[in-house]
Amino acid sequence: MLYPTCGRLDPDGGHWHLTIRGVIFSPGTNGIRRRLTLRVMRRLLHADAAQLQSDIFQHRIRRFLAIGAPGRRIVVQIGDQIHALTRPSGRDGRFVDHLVIPVRSMPHLRDIDPDRGGWLDLRVLEPAETTVPATGRIQLIGQRGVSVISDIDDTIKISEVSERRALLANTFLRQFAAVPGMAETYQRWDEPGRAFHYVSSSPWQLFDCLNEMRCRSGFPPGTFHLRAIRFGDPRLVGLFMAAKRIKKRAIAGLIRSYPQRQFVLVGDSGQRDPEIYGAIARRFGSQISAIYIRCVARQPLADARCQRAFRGLDPELWRAFEDPAQLPERLPTLASLGSLKRSAI
Repeated sequence: MLYPTCGRLDPDGGHWHLTIRGVIFSPGTNGIRRRLTLRVMRRLLHADAAQLQSDIFQHRIRRFLAIGAPGRRIVVQIGDQIHALTRPSGRDGRFVDHLVIPVRSMPHLRDIDPDRGGWLDLRVLEPAETTVPATGRIQLIGQRGVSVISDIDDTIKISEVSERRALLANTFLRQFAAVPGMAETYQRWDEPGRAFHYVSSSPWQLFDCLNEMRCRSGFPPGTFHLRAIRFGDPRLVGLFMAAKRIKKRAIAGLIRSYPQRQFVLVGDSGQRDPEIYGAIARRFGSQISAIYIRCVARQPLADARCQRAFRGLDPELWRAFEDPAQLPERLPTLASLGSLKRSAI
């Protein structure tokens, strides 16, 4: 499986730097690990045998039971070029590598607008024993423009993170449901030159399920940045708790990769998004044009928390909302962003 990633253009416009990320695995068997994991899940979910046999549960749990294939060499095809990745798959089957491709070497790359960007398709040639060839996409993100960094749980997907039993039930037993109105808002924001990055504490094992919800609900395509959890680990209770350092590191890496772009941060009050986004805005003040925090009913955004999270920042930089209708119809245009840059006090 290949995950959607992003590419950046050299400052001189001569090369695209591409990230290749994915996993090699085989389905889990009915061994001790599977029985142990299912026993733990049944206890955590307070689920009966029928619920554990449901199509939803079996679909959601399968990646956690999968067996990673370590030490495998990966060869990918991009356009008419073939590239062997230098890093083999790790112990859990995951792999990540980076390629540098000259713009002049591929007709498609020569046609890409350096500011608007585009998408690049790729497929895996080796390992070749898979029944369905793995394909993926890389978003070529322009040097200038606006990127939306969006949390997933309780920002665009109803998860109820603050309630452990509800969170686990929403994750493993129920159909994923989008927060009403958020997809329509993101669709209005989706214009040429825009990019969307979905950053979450959810594990990579849920990527295909989350991406299915994104497609079904109408959220714009974008890159995913999830949490790395060892395959087959039965300690599932803490998988979805906010991993502050991991999330902050992923966001900071995106912003550093595109120093001329502006970023809009969207999150919710149920996790640590206000604190993470406030720290990011103080660190990258000139690149953060707006912060939007969805107020979760069971964990409202109190004034004292706002003052701590957004201390030293322009009060107009951030906004709390309960209904997506309270968000702007459109994000700031590229031409007006220069006047909106803010630096930390």
